[in-house]
Amino acid sequence: MTDSLQCSVKGALPSQKHDQQIQVAIEAYLQERSAILALGREVPERIGGNDNIIGRIGEFIGLRFLEALGQRPEKVEGASKPGYDYDLVEGACRTQVKAITYENQRGRSVRLTPGWTQFEVVQLERTPR
Repeated sequence: MTDSLQCSVKGALPSQKHDQQIQVAIEAYLQERSAILALGREVPERIGGNDNIIGRIGEFIGLRFLEALGQRPEKVEGASKPGYDYDLVEGACRTQVKAITYENQRGRSVRLTPGWTQFEVVQLERTPR
């Protein structure tokens, strides 16, 4: 556990009852986030991108789905993409991938931009414990 997360509280409030569990969950999240960022540096063509981890995960799942269909997309390089996330090698097919999580109550994601010829929505659900 990181030093910044460890603290002891005398006379804890009822709302602090789960603080230890929260600290453990935060530490696990930060470790996994670091692992994804490291993989992004190692294989940027598979899971590279900016600090939007949900977007990276969605794009990776979308990439695997397209590959299962027999397509061979390549990730578009650069921070500013022209409305799509993959430039498919076969033909002029451009796929825009959007990831959405179960926390998104309204079912909205970022706005679609022109230029894509295929669109994928990847809905990330929590895994039951």
